Amino acid sequence: MALGDSIEARSLVRCAALAFAFSIAAHAAAGESVDEAQARQLFDQGRELADKGDWPEACRKFSAAHALHSTGGTALQAANCYEHIAQSDKAIEMYQYILDHRATEKNAERVSIAEERIAALKKPAPAFPPSSAPASASPVPPPATSSEPSSAPDASTSPNRVPAYVSFGIGGAGVVVGAIFGVLALSQASTATKDCKPDGRCPASEADDASAAKTKGWVSTIGFGVGVVGVATGIILLATGGKGSKSAAVSPHGMSFKF
Repeated sequence: MALGDSIEARSLVRCAALAFAFSIAAHAAAGESVDEAQARQLFDQGRELADKGDWPEACRKFSAAHALHSTGGTALQAANCYEHIAQSDKAIEMYQYILDHRATEKNAERVSIAEERIAALKKPAPAFPPSSAPASASPVPPPATSSEPSSAPDASTSPNRVPAYVSFGIGGAGVVVGAIFGVLALSQASTATKDCKPDGRCPASEADDASAAKTKGWVSTIGFGVGVVGVATGIILLATGGKGSKSAAVSPHGMSFKF
């Protein structure tokens, strides 16, 4: 470093020291103590830094000013600065200082601000944001639509198998009756026709047996017919699940069903 540069640097330091000394002297002349004067300078520096957006460094200046000469003004400015850098505990501490000294605080508005900010900072945060649900909550299943089959049994849609069983019973009875009367008809017809001539003429004494055999044959035919219809209807009813309206009726011409 050149000799001229060294002399110039020392001159600047002396000037700065003299300026600081004159500033302290001026404040002292105005009735301020040395600590008050230094605190005011730190406070002014903090405001300049805050205006530039350098909040962390501004907070250090405001805190140092408050430590040297504590007032409601330094406490309020430091608290506001700490809120900007999300240090709520330190902000509450500064606001609390104002409340603790409310009796000597000349600015009532500072007390009101401190009360409001402490209440806001101490207010518990909601467990979950209003616009979102808890992350651990189980999703609610969507309601079943009409197009989705239900697994629960429904009495109104369960198949009615009683008509099918009735049809099988009637059909079975018809088959049994047809078989019995068929055997009887064959036996009686065989007895009635044993004395008949080759040309088909039969003695008058066998006419009653022949007529009875014919009647039994008709009964056997009707019985088998009812049996076949009953069994077929039962199968149809089981296949369709017993749905629809059904009725059955027995007449001399057989059994009739309506669906």
